[in-house]
Formats: sequence, structure tokens, C-alpha cells
Amino acid sequence: MMNIIIPGGAGFVGRNLVRVIASEGYNMKAITVLDKAERNLDYVRKYGVKALLANLSEKGDWYDEFNGKEMVINLAAQISAPEYDTEELPAQSSL
Repeated sequence: MMNIIIPGGAGFVGRNLVRVIASEGYNMKAITVLDKAERNLDYVRKYGVKALLANLSEKGDWYDEFNGKEMVINLAAQISAPEYDTEELPAQSSL
């Protein structure tokens, strides 16, 4: 079985993906799910995956979880707008 890591895998899409993978009889111990919300991780843990709390926007021990993985299914998304540079860039046209 392939070792898989799913960053953001405890959100809406990830929960359903984990559920479907489990229903297909996959070795759930070969799957690692990273998410920043503990309440979301509780849901996927019931399927037997390794579920770790990780804020992917910050460096952390979670980075080592990618070692030895054969597949990454990236479902992580920025769902809030952090501070950003509001300087307007000049419009460019290729016309």
C-alpha cells in the first residue's frame, strides 16, 4: 500500500475523501492527515488515520511527516485573508 499524506485533509473535501478511501478497504494506517483544527481531526481519526494538528503557514514538526510518503494530496487552502501589501501594482496589458 502507498503511504499518503493529506495536508488539509480534515476539511469538507478531505473528510469525504478519507471516508471513501476507508470504504474501499485501504490500509488507513498508511494515511497521514494534517489540519489546523482539532475538531476536524477528531472526525477523521475515527477512520484510523494518523491525524496531526498542524498550522501549515508556520514551520513546525509537521514538515517531517512528508518523509517517506509516496503521494501528497494537497487539500490545504487559505480560507481567511492574512495581512497583505495593499500597494497597487500597475496594470499590464498584452494587447
